Amino acid sequence: MKKKMLSRLMAVVCVAALALGLTACGSDKKEVESAAKTFMTYCDDGDFTSAQKMCSSSASTSLDIDENMEDTFKKGFYSSFSSMGISESDLSQSAQDSVNDLMKYYKKNLIKSYTINDDYDDNDKSLSVKVSILDPNSMNSSTFTNSVSTLSQNYFAQHQSELMSAYSSGGEKGLNVALFNGIMPEAIEKAKSQMIDTASTKDYTWKLTFEKDGGDWKVKSAKETKAN
Repeated sequence: MKKKMLSRLMAVVCVAALALGLTACGSDKKEVESAAKTFMTYCDDGDFTSAQKMCSSSASTSLDIDENMEDTFKKGFYSSFSSMGISESDLSQSAQDSVNDLMKYYKKNLIKSYTINDDYDDNDKSLSVKVSILDPNSMNSSTFTNSVSTLSQNYFAQHQSELMSAYSSGGEKGLNVALFNGIMPEAIEKAKSQMIDTASTKDYTWKLTFEKDGGDWKVKSAKETKAN
């Protein structure tokens, strides 16, 4: 009787140990998938500052995630006015807000969609994500340029006296500043609808490998491959 009881007890212990072992082996899956979901949500929302905080420097470089994207964008945008002697501070707050809004819109639409694949590998704590990313090279700049030209002509016709007054007091720079202040909000909406909204996308696969940093899971390394 004692031998039978001991055998049964050992069997129960072995089954319990096996169950615990299996649970332990798969215990990281949900946490890694949750971290991947958080990371991709940040990217999808255009919050690349938060996304970069979840990455190692090599991972953010591999995925081209830059928390300073907004500053880079603004410098590039305003550099087009430098030949006219116009800087960001010369424009009205409404015009500056419109430019900032365009940057936020671009970041929000940079990743059009994503799907976290069910291919978690517990050995290296990795999984892959299918990502559809906006292709800047597909933006229709000619349509947008024509629209801005039309906006400028219409605004000049409707505000000729105001613009001539700006020219009298501030020369060509004053005229251009007044013109840009007048058309910027509408021009930005045209940029959204005619360039960003109509741009095509490219599909990629991101293989993300995670590691635990303190109590949080972060992207240790990342590899991007273009989908066929």
